[in-house]
Amino acid sequence: MIVYLLRVFWHAFLGRLKPRKTLTDTFETSGRCSLLDLNKYGRMSDAGLLRVFELARHEMMVQFGMFWKALNREISPILAGAQFSSPNANLPRLWQKYTIRTVAVDMDSTSLYLVQKLSVNGDVVASIEMRVVFFTQSKGEKIRRASSGYFAKLTHDCSVDADARYISSGTSLAFLLDKYAAVAKGGVPFKERMRHAAVNPGDGTCDFDELFRDPEDRRGSMTEKFYLSDKWVHQARVE
Repeated sequence: MIVYLLRVFWHAFLGRLKPRKTLTDTFETSGRCSLLDLNKYGRMSDAGLLRVFELARHEMMVQFGMFWKALNREISPILAGAQFSSPNANLPRLWQKYTIRTVAVDMDSTSLYLVQKLSVNGDVVASIEMRVVFFTQSKGEKIRRASSGYFAKLTHDCSVDADARYISSGTSLAFLLDKYAAVAKGGVPFKERMRHAAVNPGDGTCDFDELFRDPEDRRGSMTEKFYLSDKWVHQARVE
């Protein structure tokens, strides 16, 4: 536990050294596979992967301006759902360098949606897609907060002025979607892409690079899309 806390504060320190960012940026951090992260085969274990993904999110929170608010319990980000995938066998070995990229793909009134990918020598070997909700504590009880309202408030005292613009305009992170992967794929609707391209029949996981909405298919919440994703992933596994 002490070692983990030391790693948390180390990444918090690294986040302080890096420039402040907004939700429309890509957050990137690097590390090396430690002895504590290994499995019996000498590669990074699933527990180790989840641990370094979490450390990368701590660093992201520092750069974004939320870490100290969470530490002071002003706001509590809670992981409400996630899908983890590590189909690649070339996971990091002891002391091998890896890079984690974290991207906020969308936000609705209840949740923030993140995608993290871990790469070794330029190849993505593991990824996680997650939904984060936010709580505040009042008189010993946790109260759910609307994510969009919270980030609009956070704008006034953190480096997220760009995000308020997207929230207030009603397009959320449209700019990021345009910049990152919002390319119309032959005019195929999002749901059809989800059915035929997003599910990997080999392991039943979703390739979220296929799930980014194009400018003509930005209606509906990301929550609905995650539910649809889960449905098709389940069907792929059953079949």
